[in-house]
Amino acid sequence: MARQERARTPEPTPMFRLVDRYILKQLGAPFVLGMFGALIILSFGQFLRAVKYLTEGRVETLTIMKWFIFRVPEDMQYIFPAASLMATLFVFGRLSKENELAALLASGISLGRLMRPVLLFGVTVSLGVFLFNDHLVPKAMAISQRIWKERLRASGPPNAIFKENILVRSAQEQLIYVNRFYLKDDSFRNMLVRDYRSSRPVRILAADSGRWMGQGRWLLEKGVETRFSPSGKAEVRQFASQEFELPARPTDFKLEKLKADEMTLAQIVDKIRYLEERGLADTKKLRVEMYLKTAFPPAALIFAFIGAAIGISPSRSGGFIGFGVSLIMTFLYYVAMSLSTSLGKTGVLTPMVSAWLHNGLFLAICIYLFFKASTR
Repeated sequence: MARQERARTPEPTPMFRLVDRYILKQLGAPFVLGMFGALIILSFGQFLRAVKYLTEGRVETLTIMKWFIFRVPEDMQYIFPAASLMATLFVFGRLSKENELAALLASGISLGRLMRPVLLFGVTVSLGVFLFNDHLVPKAMAISQRIWKERLRASGPPNAIFKENILVRSAQEQLIYVNRFYLKDDSFRNMLVRDYRSSRPVRILAADSGRWMGQGRWLLEKGVETRFSPSGKAEVRQFASQEFELPARPTDFKLEKLKADEMTLAQIVDKIRYLEERGLADTKKLRVEMYLKTAFPPAALIFAFIGAAIGISPSRSGGFIGFGVSLIMTFLYYVAMSLSTSLGKTGVLTPMVSAWLHNGLFLAICIYLFFKASTR
């Protein structure tokens, strides 16, 4: 009876749990060091620019420091994959080099089971990247951009000539879209005005070009005016040149608007829905950015497995070599991402495919590396 009770007593903590904790603990330090080292490299150019402003004395020191600090998250968002790769490469490379990996495999722990802490580590980092990019980065970028435009760039010669793809709600039920607005002479190219009554269009005004005439009037050239009767019948009139009174002013078109990387995922989705419901602009580029918001965070997970696969390979890598491999792989990833997103924004690929294509490519590389390492 005593033997049966002893048999029922809980067993000590399984070895694989100890291994999980050990690996996860080891991943922390190289991940932080990788983040810090890559951040120094990426931020060095901005640091030199800040030092230049300090030595020239054109702007207050506190303003320059504030701009640089809020500029840092913009660079940080790009180095999480590299830090993940460096962490797993360093840890598994050391385990392989010191024959700890061989001992673990000989004890009955499979290579797939050994990747469980890598999966947990990669998922945690990926979730952190999504929250970091979707919440902290847009706010920090908005502040740094405002400081740059209002204080730093304003201290030198202005370089902006025109603004593109501007949407203005000039009245409660009037929307104005301008493809290009020239800041010096208040002229424009391609204007579209939509007047609504109870969400029903009553007038659509389109013009190839024009300019501000003052006192609330705009000169529109080579345009078409379409009016809709209550029954829905359309009356179309073309004109070569005509003045129209519109509530919008040139200052409305000169206001700075948020870029896609300065918006959260919810803001991008709302803007896409807003533009598509009113047919005001092509949302292809915005849709690519929307899918990128969800496609980029998993890169940290993919790179964590790539680092582990390289680490358990027969070759032995030191810390500096691992850091170099991390930077090279990250550089290639961003080259692939730039190419695929460009194809999406030009319409060659669908927005979703273009945003996820580079992840698929590096996932294939990851699978190949694991297959090669497992058959050694």
